[in-house]
Amino acid sequence: MMFKNKHVVTAMIVTPILAIIGYFATDYIVSEQPQKAQADGQYQLAQLPNCRYESGKCELKNGNFSVVITGDAADDGVLSLKLDSAFSLDDVRISVVKDPADIVGPSSMTSVSNEGKAWEIDLQVTQPQQQYLRLVMAVDGAVYYAETQMPFLNYQTSFNKDFR
Repeated sequence: MMFKNKHVVTAMIVTPILAIIGYFATDYIVSEQPQKAQADGQYQLAQLPNCRYESGKCELKNGNFSVVITGDAADDGVLSLKLDSAFSLDDVRISVVKDPADIVGPSSMTSVSNEGKAWEIDLQVTQPQQQYLRLVMAVDGAVYYAETQMPFLNYQTSFNKDFR
């Protein structure tokens, strides 16, 4: 009986369409427009979820700029970190601290590629999974920075199989 009324049928068809249009229109009006990085700007990188668990790598991203950090912690306290970037980096500095409030001078990473897209460093660190990694990169006068914990150094799956 209710579906015989043409107004109810029209409302049931039009309402979902208007809801979808309203959703995208609100996103378009309210969202922040992407801007090109300025030469003297400082930009924070967001850590993707793989930084928070034992994934074997950590990806840090801001817009289309992203870097991937992989590492290997040896039993003798040597931490080997590698950084891969889609863009050519001018300089990369890194430090490992026990507490986010600690202030430690950064160490320079060494470029292992001619383009400046691959970097690595060996650090003397005890219990790296319980510490914080601070990273600063210079690209064409702009500075990108990030801070993350390091549980990603281990790669572990519930299947005991390497899927990388």
